[in-house]
Amino acid sequence: MHEVVIESPAHVRSILAIDPADWQEAWKLCRERLATLADQRGLAWATVFKNSGARAGASLEHVHSQLVALDFVPPAILAELAVAGRTADPFGDLLRLAAAEDRIVEEAGDLVALVPPAPRQPFETWILPRSAERYFYATSSGRVAALAALTQSVIGRLDRLLPESDYNWWLHQPPYAHAVASHLGAPVPARWHWHLEIMPRINGLAGFELGAGCHITTATPQDSARRLRDA
Repeated sequence: MHEVVIESPAHVRSILAIDPADWQEAWKLCRERLATLADQRGLAWATVFKNSGARAGASLEHVHSQLVALDFVPPAILAELAVAGRTADPFGDLLRLAAAEDRIVEEAGDLVALVPPAPRQPFETWILPRSAERYFYATSSGRVAALAALTQSVIGRLDRLLPESDYNWWLHQPPYAHAVASHLGAPVPARWHWHLEIMPRINGLAGFELGAGCHITTATPQDSARRLRDA
C-alpha cells in the first residue's frame, strides 16, 4: 500500500515554508493513516518517509511525504529489533549516552533530537521520545506537536549550515501488534521507542558503503551536534 501525503496547498519546495500549525496537521494526518492501516490484517508494518531534493530521490518539487505499508517486515527493522532485544533499555541507553557525549541537539516536550553515535552522514539526527512508546500512531497530540516543531527546527538548522541541502527521513516502529507473532521470532522489546531518522544527503554513497554496508563520515557526532546547536 502506498500513499502520498501532500503537506501544503501552496506550491512550495521546503517544509520551512509551511506554517507551523499546518505542518502539525500534516503529522496528525500521518498518525491517523498509520492507525487506520493498523486495523488491516493483511499488513504487517508501515512507515512514513520523506525524500527532499534530487540527491535524496525526490521526483516531485511540491512538498510531500510518502506512506508505505507492507505485508512483511523489512530486514532493517528485523535487525534493529534483534539488537534492541539484547539489552533491557536500548533507547534509554541511547539517550543517556547522547547526553554524556554532548550529542543532543535540542528538545521539544519530551522528544529529543540527537546525533546518533555512528552517523552515516554529517548532521544525521534522530528524534525519539524520552519514555518508551512502540507505535507512533498511538502517540499523544502533544508528541505530534513536538515532532512537528523538531522536524522544522532541525531542517532549519541544517539549512542554515548547508543551504538547500537534500535529505531523507523515515519513521521506525515495530510490526503492527497483530503481525508480531507471525513475523518475529520474539516479542517486541518492552522498552522500544518509535523514532524518526533524518539523514542529510551530503556525501555520495560509493563502492565501500554500498558493498560493505559501512559508512564513512567526515565529521564526528559531537561536532555535528555542536554545529547544529549553534546554527
